[in-house]
Amino acid sequence: MASNPWSGLISCADDLTTSRTATRDGFLKQALQKTQKANPYVQRAEALLTALSRVEAPEDLLDRADFRDDLIVASGFSEKARDYIAKWSCVGLVDTR
Repeated sequence: MASNPWSGLISCADDLTTSRTATRDGFLKQALQKTQKANPYVQRAEALLTALSRVEAPEDLLDRADFRDDLIVASGFSEKARDYIAKWSCVGLVDTR
């Protein structure tokens, strides 16, 4: 017969209760992780916003390869959709000139 892996760890219902401090620390840790993960996306969005403020016409951005993927995403193509459609097709759908 297999031994119970929880024996000695849980002896009463209070052993299953998470303290307020542990809960708070967990939420803070998760928030910091999400912030760190989001920072590159925020920086990329700020760069795109700066580029948008410097162009005379929106079509000028289509000629900038460094922002092509950002424009495709901003056009509503999800990453999953981009996997199914060739990159040149997405650009063709974005470029309506």
